[in-house]
Amino acid sequence: MDKKTLLKDLAELVKNNEISQEEVEAVFSGSKGETVKKHTEFSSLFYFIGGGIVFLGIVIMVAGNWDLFSNIERLLITLGSGLVAYALGVYLQANKQFGRLSDAMFLISALVLPFGLYVVFKNYGIISDINLVNLTMSLILLGLYGFSLSRFRQAIFLVFTILSATWAYAALISYFQSFGGVTLSDFSQFIAISIGFSYMFLANAFRNSEWKTITLPLFVVGIPIFLGGIFALGSFDALYSSRWWWDLLFIPAVFWILLSSIALKQRVFLWWGAIFLVAFIFKITGVYFAEQLTWPVALIIAGIALIGVGYYVYYLNNRLKSSK
Repeated sequence: MDKKTLLKDLAELVKNNEISQEEVEAVFSGSKGETVKKHTEFSSLFYFIGGGIVFLGIVIMVAGNWDLFSNIERLLITLGSGLVAYALGVYLQANKQFGRLSDAMFLISALVLPFGLYVVFKNYGIISDINLVNLTMSLILLGLYGFSLSRFRQAIFLVFTILSATWAYAALISYFQSFGGVTLSDFSQFIAISIGFSYMFLANAFRNSEWKTITLPLFVVGIPIFLGGIFALGSFDALYSSRWWWDLLFIPAVFWILLSSIALKQRVFLWWGAIFLVAFIFKITGVYFAEQLTWPVALIIAGIALIGVGYYVYYLNNRLKSSK
């Protein structure tokens, strides 16, 4: 491949946002590549903090003067500022000299737009059913961020797409449940279990892809949601001991999480699994054994179990180190 063809292909990659300016600079800077990456990440941290502060300022301003604003003013402050922030983000993203400054604009947009959409539905009475409003808003945002992801191929839009899809999924179940279409007494826990498992599935799918940067955050969020849903469905009182089978199901679930730390080489599985296993030991001690065996005996059993958990975590951690 001659130099002219190589430069043409590079220009095409930059134009399609398949490669960033920082990545190109890292090639020429050699050992300085990691430094460039760290500086970019450090700047991005300030962008996100600044975007969050701008959103907080908008919330305080709106909350303190809500009754003084007309419907049009409320719409301009919320939906208008969200759309302007998104448009600015698109402009900044198209001009590489601004780096990742566009992320701050997109963050502001993502935080403000849901409030703007709610103002539209609330003030103009387009839809009165709150469950349908939630579903409609989430689908609108899912469409926006799904399109943005396909157009710009940025990780921040993948995060917003996943969050919007999560909201749409929960809103859809709530909508049908409100009409009797779903008759689950603990549907929120079932939602949590399915969402947590989906996050872990996505994280594993992204491990060796262009989206690998969000793998760890998805694991960090997905594991506790998944285990927490099963944990919450179990018994917390002797009066509700009929839920014992959820406690029984929790045991293979938590050990699956612990062993996944070895298979996936992710220490986050080990720590979350250990935390939930310790919590589970205390829970079953109080629910099932405290009254039958008295508290002192139950505490002795719990202590021995915790020692066993400590050694098992130590053993898995050593295996994880040796596998890397």
